[in-house]
Amino acid sequence: MNGLVKVALAGDGLGDYIFGLDPQLLVDSAITILAMFAMFLLLSHLLFNPARDLLEKRQAYIKEQLEKAAKEKQDAIEFKAEYDEKLKAVDKEAEQILSQTRKNAVKRENEIVDEAKAEAARIVDRANHDIELEKSKVKDDVKKEMVSVATVMAEKIVASSLDEEKQSQLIADMAKLISKTYGDALFEVAAEEDKLESHLEEVEAVLDVLKENEEYIKIIGYPRIPVEEKKAMIESAFKDKVSDDMVGFLTVIVEKGRFSKIEEILNYFVERVHEAEKIGTAEIKSAVELSEAQKKAVEDKMLTTTQYKKIIAKYSVDESLIGGMVIRIGDRIVDSSVKTKLETMARELSKVRLSN
Repeated sequence: MNGLVKVALAGDGLGDYIFGLDPQLLVDSAITILAMFAMFLLLSHLLFNPARDLLEKRQAYIKEQLEKAAKEKQDAIEFKAEYDEKLKAVDKEAEQILSQTRKNAVKRENEIVDEAKAEAARIVDRANHDIELEKSKVKDDVKKEMVSVATVMAEKIVASSLDEEKQSQLIADMAKLISKTYGDALFEVAAEEDKLESHLEEVEAVLDVLKENEEYIKIIGYPRIPVEEKKAMIESAFKDKVSDDMVGFLTVIVEKGRFSKIEEILNYFVERVHEAEKIGTAEIKSAVELSEAQKKAVEDKMLTTTQYKKIIAKYSVDESLIGGMVIRIGDRIVDSSVKTKLETMARELSKVRLSN
């Protein structure tokens, strides 16, 4: 700055200048350049070098991270490949295990089926054995009872004169004892096995068949037909209609030659079941056909006035009663018919006239 002032003050004098330049200006310029260079060196040392070092470190870090990322990517690719291989191995092993499990399941299923069949066969064998034992027991009981009955009958025959009336009575007593013997045997077996209800239904079905085919009893009772053929006829007629127990009982009756008394035997069994289960059988006669509501009212009244839990009512129409009805249940008769009332009145009037 001083040099410039001097140049301005000196005018156009050139004696004190170097190459036309003020020496002082040159010195100041040199000092300025040196100062700027020194400042540059100082700034480079204090600012630029740390910044450069920071950038280099940053570049090195970024490079390191990129290399690490590349390595991790490669590791991930290798891990995925290894995982895929292991997954394939696991799928294959799982398929093998599943296949073996299926084979084992099928094998076990067959074993269970075979065991079940064997057990079923054993159960059937035991049941058949028990049935045969029960049949033998019934046969033995019947034989004992028959011996007892025969003894009693023989004693009665010997002890009394054999007139025709007594012979008929003895035959009737014999028939009752036969019915009781076999009927009691069937009842006891049914009660022991808790089959009273089912046996009752089967006995009633057999009775219905026999009532519809009255000649069947005569055919089975024909002496010239072999017993085995008679048993085959029984099985053919009733095999699919009643239980094996009932078929077995009927064949025992055939073997003992008592099929002519089968209706009496079965009816006696029905009476025993009705007595045990408190079932009453009522015969109801009315002058006109009763409506369903009237029938229900009659049956409800009988249930409330008797010890029975169930009433089997058989209805019929008898116009001669004029009105009212006659009910027979067991040994009891309830007669509320107009006919009986008129007859009673007539007897009372007759008594009055005779007394006069």
